[in-house]
Amino acid sequence: MTEPFPYAVVVTDLDGTLLSPSSTVTARSRAVLSRLSQAGVYIVLATGRIHSDVASILYNMHLPQPGYLVTSGGARVHLIGSKQEEKGTTTTTGLPPMELIVERDVEPEVVCDLLQMIPPGETEINIYMYQGDDWKCTLDWHEELENYKDSGLRYTLVDPQELVQEYQEYLKHQKEEEAKGGVTNNGTSHRKNPLAGMGKVAFLSDNVERLHALERDILQKYPKRVEVVFSATHCLDVCGAGVTKRSAIEALLRRLPQQNGAPLTMANCIVFGDGMNDKEMLAAGAKGCVMGNANPRLKALLPQMEVIGTNAEDGVAKKLEEVFKLE
Repeated sequence: MTEPFPYAVVVTDLDGTLLSPSSTVTARSRAVLSRLSQAGVYIVLATGRIHSDVASILYNMHLPQPGYLVTSGGARVHLIGSKQEEKGTTTTTGLPPMELIVERDVEPEVVCDLLQMIPPGETEINIYMYQGDDWKCTLDWHEELENYKDSGLRYTLVDPQELVQEYQEYLKHQKEEEAKGGVTNNGTSHRKNPLAGMGKVAFLSDNVERLHALERDILQKYPKRVEVVFSATHCLDVCGAGVTKRSAIEALLRRLPQQNGAPLTMANCIVFGDGMNDKEMLAAGAKGCVMGNANPRLKALLPQMEVIGTNAEDGVAKKLEEVFKLE
């Protein structure tokens, strides 16, 4: 491999893309990514899931060079791997050592409104909230824990009406503090905002028609303050304005060392994905590869993209072996 590599960065989605149908990184995929990492290629995993659930996937790959993790649909970017171990970084949360690079939240006011879009006593639509390291839910769906069995992540059950009330009480307290001059230098109350730090709010339901109606309502009310996308057929994601996997990757690339005197851009990336929340990053990459098992809507929207093997066939690893001429 004496010729220069065609791409400096490998970006791949997780579920339905890099991960096998059993939600594991196969030995072949691990070997290919490890070889590329050793050669200096940046490895970026991008997912709609929360970092506290998937950080162990990247960490346990034991890449020769640190890898990067884009999570919550682009709301968070972390550095995970050897550099952090060399620094002696430790965590008290049971999570792998990691460094937060990018953090972008849904505005608390918007979160409050989103919670009120679902009627009290709702049993059909579950609201997920990713706040800091925590996963919060409004319905106690135990079967969902099966999707988190590898990380062992557990949700905290919350009442949306109580959260709204707590937020309104926070705002009232803040105004009272401001009137008394008892605010901090940055203009905020000493009391903690209960809806701050929300990277993503998601609505899950088997009633897809209700989710599509909810999508229309959200976009009508907040056309410029949120990004809304179906990360799966039964899951509607809401992130802050401009927050996508693509924008998170672009923010990361600006922080990486220049290559041949020029900053890295999406033109230096080969990208893999299978879902609607992968569309922007696939379209922006120098080469976008759509999985054979991808959402049919994604294939229709990106007809120019090469369709590769499925995640059950090590599609990502096989394409990387071909493109990078690994023998």
